[in-house]
Amino acid sequence: MIRIPRIALVLAVAMIMTSLTAVPASADPGTADPGKLARVITDTGSGGVKAHPKGAAPSGGFTAMASGCTTTYHNITGVNGSGQWLWRLEQNTYWCWDGTYVTYASRTTPAYTYGLGWRFGGLNSSTETGVGTGEFRGYVQAQFYRCMITPFGELCYDHVYPWIQSILRGNGTSGGSAGT
Repeated sequence: MIRIPRIALVLAVAMIMTSLTAVPASADPGTADPGKLARVITDTGSGGVKAHPKGAAPSGGFTAMASGCTTTYHNITGVNGSGQWLWRLEQNTYWCWDGTYVTYASRTTPAYTYGLGWRFGGLNSSTETGVGTGEFRGYVQAQFYRCMITPFGELCYDHVYPWIQSILRGNGTSGGSAGT
């Protein structure tokens, strides 16, 4: 039996991990900034989907309506350097307003994994405030991570903690932000 010193095994696993993550993940394929792992995509329920690099705010305003109900979709998607989806977190809110107050809000926060080895680690935080006031805020944060099988068990790394905040107003306007 050949005995491999433990330090050699750790170095071999580290080298494998480095080779697996050598292609930087980015919001815009072709850029080499690993800090831009995610692409933020927002859809206000009007059917117009806009993509924004991580940290960028959506442009354009929304026309306020006297009263009504709609569904607002906010999500953040992790992509690799080739533009392939790795994971996705959504916050979808069906809500109503009367011109002054948010009268009803119901959120769902689904999460998905697409990339090889990526796993959903659960919701770290999920809060909502403001039904019956002029502004409703829904916040969710999740955990995703990547794992690989080694001869000594599973090794998990590349932990990512994306978050989404939706802001819905009693005058019918909405906004949101997301990041990692």
